Amino acid sequence: LHAFGDALALGFQGFLLGFGVESQEVARRCGRHALLYGKAQAVAGFFIGIDCVIKWDPTKVQLLGLSNTGSVPLMNSYLPSPASDYTGVNEASPPADGNALYYAFANFGSPVQVSPTGVQVTTFRFKAIAEFQSSKVEILPSYTVRQRADTAVYDGTVPGLDVLGTITPAVVTQAPPCACDLDGDGVVGGGDLGVLLSNWGTGGAGDFNGDGRVTGSDLGILLSRWGQSTAT
Repeated sequence: LHAFGDALALGFQGFLLGFGVESQEVARRCGRHALLYGKAQAVAGFFIGIDCVIKWDPTKVQLLGLSNTGSVPLMNSYLPSPASDYTGVNEASPPADGNALYYAFANFGSPVQVSPTGVQVTTFRFKAIAEFQSSKVEILPSYTVRQRADTAVYDGTVPGLDVLGTITPAVVTQAPPCACDLDGDGVVGGGDLGVLLSNWGTGGAGDFNGDGRVTGSDLGILLSRWGQSTAT
């Protein structure tokens, strides 16, 4: 999640709020456990708070929560619990139905100053739960369950002024599963070694180099991936 803005001679024009990903192609963990990330960033201005409604496909990815590692210091950066979310958007902790409401608040009296290169506000962490070619994580202008929730970026100079501009999504593609995870348990380990050895000398599972036989070369490939849980 990124917020971008233009600093004009006469003042601040507005923020572009959108998603980015750590890697455009996200490696899916063997066994469907890939982590996807959306980072919130703001550019060229000041903000005191952000309300953000996000949407994703819950049949493809699962929201795990937030990570504020590497983010700008804030008083609060969180997904309100169902008990405290008066809008009703967050039905669980973390939300699981494909929609979530996020809040960010700067420290009292200290609006967040944003450089032209931007600042990271937070990281949304997702897990791939199905195979897909691409999946969109996007920001909604508004969403209503019990009460309407609006996406807004609050100016750090004029109290209550919403300086939200354009909003943009992220489209995430998925890398293929790890070929060395022969038993599909999500990690390259002893089970995969057992499968490979059971097919030794044949052209069965474990023929990673495609030469028609499972041999020491294939064993070397498996050992080079030992403990790996994502495709590279």
